[in-house]
Amino acid sequence: MRHPSARVVLVACLLAATAAAQAPDSPRGFADSRHNLAPSHGGGTPGGLDPASIDQPNTSESEPTPSWSVSRFDAERFRQDPDYSLYGMFQQAHGTFMAGMARYEPMISIDLGVYPNMRIKNEPGSFDLLRYGIDADFPIALSPDGYLLLGFYANARDYDFTSSTTLADEEVYAVGLKFGFGAFLDENTLLQVETQPGIWSDMDSGLHHEDYDFPSSALMTFRTTDALFWKAGVRYNQIFEDAPWLPYLGVSWHITAMMTPEGMGPGDSGSWRLDVLLPEYAELSWWPAPDTGYQWGFEVDGGEYHVRTSAATGNQRDDIHVQEVTTYLGMTHRMSDTFSIRARAGATLAGNNDLTNGANGFTKVDGALDHGFFASVSFGIDW
Repeated sequence: MRHPSARVVLVACLLAATAAAQAPDSPRGFADSRHNLAPSHGGGTPGGLDPASIDQPNTSESEPTPSWSVSRFDAERFRQDPDYSLYGMFQQAHGTFMAGMARYEPMISIDLGVYPNMRIKNEPGSFDLLRYGIDADFPIALSPDGYLLLGFYANARDYDFTSSTTLADEEVYAVGLKFGFGAFLDENTLLQVETQPGIWSDMDSGLHHEDYDFPSSALMTFRTTDALFWKAGVRYNQIFEDAPWLPYLGVSWHITAMMTPEGMGPGDSGSWRLDVLLPEYAELSWWPAPDTGYQWGFEVDGGEYHVRTSAATGNQRDDIHVQEVTTYLGMTHRMSDTFSIRARAGATLAGNNDLTNGANGFTKVDGALDHGFFASVSFGIDW
């Protein structure tokens, strides 16, 4: 049932080429406002520029740009005349909100993770899991109060089972597109809606309607102060096998933020922030420098994939469900405005797994994932 992984790479390359062709319509600076850099000491910027010395657009309608969200690229932009483009007007109206509402994530992330010697409780044998893929988001300003979100994802899970299990080695894929929008209902309330139609399958013997899925979400973010954001919404995906529809509840809090002459900035000991979006993740991070942060968190990840047996056995079909509940220590470092790296290491705590080879009458391997080690590295790209 194994197929070359080049298939998912080819799809990713085609999607990346399409997105690159649209790059002029998605300014890099807007991505920085959505995926903010961490707070810096004393209001400095990654390039050593002092935001207090930057001539920002002087308009009564604009929000102050927080000292920690100004990248080298944006600093040069602020030195120029006021920007009356859609992007410029969006930044003036909502730059502070976008910079503070979420932890930093690059526009494009290329990921690799290893989970060696994983075991399912009360089941024989073990397996090694290799995860790899690419994920991309391209926000495009449509008006001073709204934006369009386009993107794609192409991920793979390669399972290598020991001979003592009843399962053959398997590789499954999740490949799809992202469509969404964000709209400000007022200066302190943002509505975001997104859907990710795609293929979740081993891609053997053609595709069927069971291979397609559309993870989706709707999220409201409410700002109560420049340092505190509350979140509520609903999401659909297959991370939790028996509960695909669940509410979202979360918070993003700049714990050590304080008021400075340039706006809300970090405290003397660097910046601490808390990011929670239940039921999927919770993370506490510390940023001692504007380009480097350390994280401790919990995350739940997984999905449902459609699989088939070989042609010799009639291409019988079934669904597998996989899930990992992990805790991790991590580090994020931004080498420049363009490139970043993130490394994580931690342990699997639990996870519901329901594995099969697709054959009728096959006794499934199912149960909770046992404790184990994992490590991952991600390379980020922004422009």
